[in-house]
Amino acid sequence: MRKPKIRLYAPFIVLVLAQAAFVAFAPSRGETNDPLAGLETIGDPSGPLPYEGGEEFAVDTTLPDGSDSAPVDGGEAGPGPQQGSTPDGAPGPDGTTETTRAVAAGDTSHCVGDKQTDLLVSSPPCAPAFGGSNGGATYPGVTGDSIKLVLFECNPNEQVNAILATQGLAASRAETDEMVQATIDWMEKTYEFYGRKIVWEHTIGDCELSPPDPARSRQAASEVAKKQPAFVIHYSGGSTTHDTWAQNGIVSLGGPTEANQFFAGRRPFRWDVFPNGTETADWIGEYVCKKLAGKKASNAGQLIHPSIGGRNTTRKFAILTFDNGTGETRPNGERAKAIIEKCSGSKVPLLFYESDINRAEEQTRVTVAKLIEEGVTSVICLCDAIAPVFLTNGLTRNNYFPEHVLSGAYLMDYDILGRLYDPAQWAHAFGPSHLTNPVPFEQSDAAKIWRASGRSGSPCASCNLITGYMTMIGSMIHSAGPNLNPVTIEQGLVGARSTTGGWAATGGNPSVYLLKFGPEDYTAISDFREVYWNPTKRSEIDGKNGAYEPMNGGRRYAGGELDNTFAIPAKAQ
Repeated sequence: MRKPKIRLYAPFIVLVLAQAAFVAFAPSRGETNDPLAGLETIGDPSGPLPYEGGEEFAVDTTLPDGSDSAPVDGGEAGPGPQQGSTPDGAPGPDGTTETTRAVAAGDTSHCVGDKQTDLLVSSPPCAPAFGGSNGGATYPGVTGDSIKLVLFECNPNEQVNAILATQGLAASRAETDEMVQATIDWMEKTYEFYGRKIVWEHTIGDCELSPPDPARSRQAASEVAKKQPAFVIHYSGGSTTHDTWAQNGIVSLGGPTEANQFFAGRRPFRWDVFPNGTETADWIGEYVCKKLAGKKASNAGQLIHPSIGGRNTTRKFAILTFDNGTGETRPNGERAKAIIEKCSGSKVPLLFYESDINRAEEQTRVTVAKLIEEGVTSVICLCDAIAPVFLTNGLTRNNYFPEHVLSGAYLMDYDILGRLYDPAQWAHAFGPSHLTNPVPFEQSDAAKIWRASGRSGSPCASCNLITGYMTMIGSMIHSAGPNLNPVTIEQGLVGARSTTGGWAATGGNPSVYLLKFGPEDYTAISDFREVYWNPTKRSEIDGKNGAYEPMNGGRRYAGGELDNTFAIPAKAQ
């Protein structure tokens, strides 16, 4: 059992939705062609972790009954409560409890093959219809007939919403809430919730989206923790909210900005839909090392900048990312920097900004001046989705036209958001994309669930984001079994090495993610594609011009699968 530095206060389950950004290899210089070789690994996830400028943070995984959490290696479970057991359930002659026998004996005629439903490609595995006792109150916030869910967010920023509204992406609270209810309605009749229904509320905490205030976010998260909910979906607040909930025994989704150690080191309480920051850093490092390093900046402007030269200039990379005072993004930037410096043999400046829209113009001026001073030809922006609005305008004002190497993170690779950025700059944007090839909105998961729930018309234009998090929550409940708690969630996904989709398994379907969990892997999306910005391409999402053009038909890659081919067409100017 773990020996914690911080004990849990009032343990209970919470799932949290992240603020999701609405606010090659040239031959190695060394003896190996592995861009990750020689770099420090994450290490023991059970040890102390950096938090807020170096403070140690550790989570105790002891459950209310004194047992420890489940193993993540797929091996034999520890002494904690197991899937299918009840607090007072005695095993029968065959060694099973009444609950597990009820699960095993259930009807599967509702399933489609080995999946629970064919409406979504990401459907969880088939679960037999449940009958019998579910164990009642298996964890605080969970009763025999209900699971409490809290949607949490900080106060939205009106300037951010104004920018998003230009592309129809600033959903109202009422629109978001109706999509949540539609998804719950559909899941309750489609997924197996073992006799329980979701009861939920939407909470806006006393904290700000921009500029962020970690102390206020922590306090707002503490107020949520006092309610002892079963689940929380989280739009904003950063790592302080997640750590507050983890300290209170809360399982949370959110914060894909965070490095893998923030997830694995807080198991079984931290999860997300999107790849974690370590995966993002590794993938951008692999892309740069295999396809770009040591070669000319062929996809920049004809004249990058008078002080730098033109496209015949050898690439010089810089990484730009945000730091809101918690240090959560620093490991990602530093990891990508180390990978690229190793394979390129040259220094990679790492620049930070604060996610404060009130200081955006000021910070842009400083950033652009530094990039020019460093002679950067290729900018890698591990940024939120709004920062490039200011960055690209600032670059154009300075007659500076570098390559924009996408990181894949924060939905910057979403067609509609790409139209927010200065077109003279974004003509030079290309790189990894976490998103799949899009389908028309009416064929998207949000629209299909909306109709399947019995509603007419269409959901909000940005509703696929909340839908993705809601269906992951549904899959976690479904996979955990009747004895719902952090241990059984971890057993159902990580211990079972839950995997669905992927390029090989789907026969090369570019609209399907590889969703995978396993030891030290608590985030779902596990592959990416290669894209470039095409201002004349008609988007499949909304039929308007301006979209990301996928390479190789949208071929998706897990880490290590890229080759060194680079065929992104260069723009005339």
